[in-house]
Amino acid sequence: MNAKPSVVRAAELDIETKRYPEIARALAYWRAKRGTRLLPSRADIDPLDLSVHLPRVMMVEVTYDPLEFRYRVAGTGTFRVHGEELTGKHPRDLQPPEFGMLIYNHYCEAVARREPILHLIQLDVGDVATSYARVILPLGSDGQTVDRLLTVECYEDHLDDLQRFFEESQE
Repeated sequence: MNAKPSVVRAAELDIETKRYPEIARALAYWRAKRGTRLLPSRADIDPLDLSVHLPRVMMVEVTYDPLEFRYRVAGTGTFRVHGEELTGKHPRDLQPPEFGMLIYNHYCEAVARREPILHLIQLDVGDVATSYARVILPLGSDGQTVDRLLTVECYEDHLDDLQRFFEESQE
């Protein structure tokens, strides 16, 4: 079965935008946990504090030499969108391949910049055109070196279209 051709692109948004209140709350939480350090650590993050976000949260492990990422936690909302469990997978395992590479490149950028990054991810396949916002919040056990990425996604009213995109891109 051949997958339908898909278009995957992203635009970086102003991290201070108020368009996505749940992302603004997650960013404020990250900043509060960071304190005077460059990065908060994973130990600073209490999942109970993020309970409203948990279905759309992913915790990504970062390893070096070579730089790689693995999903350690993926919320139930991400399962609904992708139609599969992401825990244990790498971004480049994601389908369609263009999507996996886009996410991998965003994670590389977050590690290099060591600061939160907000993207609007736009997806098109067949007659489905949709988008979602995602913030990447870097974490570091030593307050300097990124060893985890915390992501929070905002689907707005696009959940059904996102599910259709991932289903149709694999048909």
